[in-house]
Amino acid sequence: MLKVLIADDEKKICRLINMICDWDRLNMTVVGNAYNRFEVLEKTDSLQPDILILDIKMPGCDGIEVVRRLSARDTAPQIMMISGHADFEYAHAAIRYGVSSYLLKPIKKTELEKELSKISKACCQKREREAAASRLKKYIEDESARNRSVFIREVLMKETGDILSDREDINERYGYKFEEGMFRVLILQLHYNSEKHSTEVPQNAAEKYKEAILESLSPVCSETEIYADGNKLYILCNYPEDERESFDKEVARLVQRLSERRFMLWKIDFSLGAGKPVEDIKGLRNSLEDALSAAREVLVEGCEKVLKSRVKQGRKYDSGVIREFSQQCAKAVELLEEQIAIDAVEKLKEYTGSEASLTGEDIFDIVAAAGKQMILTAAPAQEDAESMRFCAECELCTSVDAILELLKKEICLLFDRLRN
Repeated sequence: MLKVLIADDEKKICRLINMICDWDRLNMTVVGNAYNRFEVLEKTDSLQPDILILDIKMPGCDGIEVVRRLSARDTAPQIMMISGHADFEYAHAAIRYGVSSYLLKPIKKTELEKELSKISKACCQKREREAAASRLKKYIEDESARNRSVFIREVLMKETGDILSDREDINERYGYKFEEGMFRVLILQLHYNSEKHSTEVPQNAAEKYKEAILESLSPVCSETEIYADGNKLYILCNYPEDERESFDKEVARLVQRLSERRFMLWKIDFSLGAGKPVEDIKGLRNSLEDALSAAREVLVEGCEKVLKSRVKQGRKYDSGVIREFSQQCAKAVELLEEQIAIDAVEKLKEYTGSEASLTGEDIFDIVAAAGKQMILTAAPAQEDAESMRFCAECELCTSVDAILELLKKEICLLFDRLRN
């Protein structure tokens, strides 16, 4: 049951609140009364109430000051303030310090119980978050977590077609607790300037994102696992079928929370690609491939959104544009004329801007193929390593203009090497 502490200098008000509420129905119990500021702070420490009903003005005590002190603590209760008169400044200050509810005297049973019910939900959500944080701590400390990531890295990401193992086998071999229901892959991408940020900064940001993801999704999921690779966090989720709507809402809330916290994470942009849910774990790779396609849509849709793959209408992009680009690159290298290759990028820009049917994945593939062709022509000995590096930098881009500018930058870099 939730514990309630009542604080008012008028003992009759404390008794009234005790009497008028159906505490059993609210799943609450009154653990004590406090009649001054010192008792409020002392009993909050000793009794650890979940809810504090606090008179806004008590002798020698400003209720806002009490709220301010309590809000600075790690284990502050949910607070309902009561007042004998409407006071906008007090109400505004109370809200600023996180007061959950504000009631005027005379106190009415229906209003009081209605507000307590709302606070009860907030307390339950707080407990779920705390439980999720506790599970996260245990997860980090548990060495068996390494085995869980093996499933994502060496099975899900490397196999082609359906996963051959069934749910029970995967649970036993990799330490999961997958249940019947829906399976889904989300991909959270970090987008940042690799020249501006050291490797340590995005890695630290990724850890913060992991914590936020588990905090948000664990309450609605039977299983949640996160695997980091490059600028991506692969999020494997398993949740009951009847929680599909709740899961989608929680993912949307997660993106909103991450957006609000972005200023705390070195202003590193992010996007989230959502794969389609599958009912059988053997089809989980389909969700992964869909999530990868969805993640590419950041080039079209932008950051701080839940991205979904687009159904391709008609043919894939015209491969002739890559052939033409390759021919121009060869000519540019032969004549050592950098501008010819830059002009070829401008033609790619015209093409991508004129074809409304192109998906983010199409645009990424076009630029990645163009970069590979340029590297192959100008630096064939380093093709594999340089192509991988270029594609990794493409992953950091958040718009069509940005990824095409990156291609221009790569051309300039290659021609500088050729001249030297």
